[in-house]
Amino acid sequence: MKLLHPFMPFVTEEVYHLLKERTKGDDIVISLLKTNVIADANILNAGEILKKDISTIRDIRKKFNIKNIEQIKYSRNAAGDRIYNGNQGRFPLGMAELLEKQTNIQYKTPVEILDNKIPASEFTVVSDDRQFYLQTQMAVDTSSQKEQLIKDLEYQKGFLASVEKKLSNERFVQNAKPEIVEVEKKKKADAEAKIKAIEESLSSL
Repeated sequence: MKLLHPFMPFVTEEVYHLLKERTKGDDIVISLLKTNVIADANILNAGEILKKDISTIRDIRKKFNIKNIEQIKYSRNAAGDRIYNGNQGRFPLGMAELLEKQTNIQYKTPVEILDNKIPASEFTVVSDDRQFYLQTQMAVDTSSQKEQLIKDLEYQKGFLASVEKKLSNERFVQNAKPEIVEVEKKKKADAEAKIKAIEESLSSL
């Protein structure tokens, strides 16, 4: 009612008083919204992960001309399992269902990877340190996959070098606020995780 009040002031005021008995002066027109609500950092983090993974998988669909109406079966690596199994405490349950609903993919039991090679019918999608193996009926062009992964790898290595250069600058580390230094350290760790995931994907093709 409070959120709606600026748009429907008379209706919301009436409903506000019908919901329960109010003391004199307890009117919605002069009441304040709660300002001490602390956002759940884990949920915000999960939302960012979902947003990135959904965008990455949708981009792959577009690139390979796979219609959104066509459901794709998929499996994922250990990093993906840690998040989407929902058993780590830091990540809320239901993330896998949201990912699958938004990208029209369906989890399947992973096919055994022989000699560190993924099956020929699957192609790899890399999102940070998470790898998704999408099964498709079409012939997978591994050369185009390798080309894209190599580009991503070069970019991440360049990004990592720039972050490491900043962190190796004693002047920056000493003068910057601690939280800014921590952000740069997180960027470094994220870039290293991405590089590792891309290199693993390249070796499996």
